[in-house]
Amino acid sequence: MILLLSALLAGAQTAEPVRIDITWDGETCGAAIGGTPITENDLDRRARQWVREKREVSLRGTDRTPYRCIGGTIYRLQMAGLVRIGFFSEPPPKP
Repeated sequence: MILLLSALLAGAQTAEPVRIDITWDGETCGAAIGGTPITENDLDRRARQWVREKREVSLRGTDRTPYRCIGGTIYRLQMAGLVRIGFFSEPPPKP
């Protein structure tokens, strides 16, 4: 019985959350994972995979990131089927 419960709990664990940085170059919204920019099509494809893997996603912006960039990314992720999407804002590092 304990082995069965352990196996069920191990299967219920989710993969490590994904962190997406929302980028803004003054004109265009974008996204990056681990410092590598990703296209909208790649984001859509990856988001569908994250849904299958039951991964959570968190977005990071700065105090200069327009909300339309953040909201647009949230919308794309929700349309792919993600339910839990976190967001935090971090000021840019001081030089």
